[in-house]
Amino acid sequence: VDGEPLTSYCDGRGLGIAGNCIFVGHSNGAGVRHAINILKIQPDPAKQAPVVVGEIPAMAEGNEGFDDRELRSLIYKTSRGEDRYILVRNAGTNTLGRMETYRIDMNTCVPTAKSDVVDFYSQSHEFFLWHDPANANRVLVYMTNWTGGVPDPSSPGLKVPDLLVMAVTDEET
Repeated sequence: VDGEPLTSYCDGRGLGIAGNCIFVGHSNGAGVRHAINILKIQPDPAKQAPVVVGEIPAMAEGNEGFDDRELRSLIYKTSRGEDRYILVRNAGTNTLGRMETYRIDMNTCVPTAKSDVVDFYSQSHEFFLWHDPANANRVLVYMTNWTGGVPDPSSPGLKVPDLLVMAVTDEET
């Protein structure tokens, strides 16, 4: 990692940038599990390249590593008026899709907390992180699934939806 050009990090997967932090996802698969690289932008970015400050372990099931298809990072105001940094990860295989949300330390760029895993029970596809312009406390994730309509293993008798909308903040209205 040290001494490698930054171009060696990108392999066509998720990239999240906010504040002074960069999160780089990777293509994973059978027997392949690359962690998300965390880089910090330096005080004088024109003269100093970002430095690697950590990583987030790859998501996997058995021998199958999940692609980090989408990474979105955002700094928003909580309902208590505090700045909070989040990173949302949409990861998947050719048949599965899962999401995690991390709270990020704005000074170190390292995760300080992680949500439970949201399992879509199908391959996730389109992904959008929406920050409400009328309410700085509200951040929503919009996610579509390739294979919506299959039986939902967590809710017998129901089907996996084609579209999900999920709140990822502590918005209080």
